[in-house]
Amino acid sequence: MFLVKKIICYTLVNPVFIVFVMALSSSKRKTFIPLALAFLIFSTPYISNMLLYPLERWEPVKKVDENVKFVVVLSGGAHRRKDLISSLGESSLKRLLEGVRICSHLKNCTLVLSGGSVLGSPRESESMGKVLDSLKRRAKVKMEGMSRDTYENALFVKRIVENSTFYLVTSAYHMKRSIFTFKKLGMNPIPAPCDFLMEKPTFSDYFPSWRGFKKSTIALHEYMGMLYYRLKEGLP
Repeated sequence: MFLVKKIICYTLVNPVFIVFVMALSSSKRKTFIPLALAFLIFSTPYISNMLLYPLERWEPVKKVDENVKFVVVLSGGAHRRKDLISSLGESSLKRLLEGVRICSHLKNCTLVLSGGSVLGSPRESESMGKVLDSLKRRAKVKMEGMSRDTYENALFVKRIVENSTFYLVTSAYHMKRSIFTFKKLGMNPIPAPCDFLMEKPTFSDYFPSWRGFKKSTIALHEYMGMLYYRLKEGLP
């Protein structure tokens, strides 16, 4: 009975399936059905995990080099919401926490928060700084609030860390492009991935969901970014 209930939840009351059924019933089925099928496929977590796998082939930092002086945290979004935590994007929050974790193990750490305002959003480094202040974490912090993309992250952070080796914290799916960009500008980053989205498969992963669609969207966005950098800068 439990299995039947779960199958009903993953199908009949699943908004992704509802969209697919609406496409089937449309008078313009020839147009909508291919789009609905694509939507159905990319909404399946099993497919989104396959898309994420090549991007997230990194290992989290378990043992740190205590002599590293900088931990650079790239922002991942901010919002204008009622409370402080919700105003910081989910990825930004996870990256910030990982940066604080690594920094706490270093002898003389400076936490560099990088991220500006994108299309009218709050200045992301400042949003991270406010959350950090609210946690009463005593850390040496420097903010870079001018960057709007990964290239500008690297460009402006270089003015702070110069030739120093540093831990670079960002989401695992974003790490390849980030490492390439920072090294392209002659910097010495140590990858510190977090916010892993790929999961071990479960029964529900074979049913479309908004969660699967979101993860596929993130992966496809990153592939588009990598394609742009490959054409522009020679990303391998």
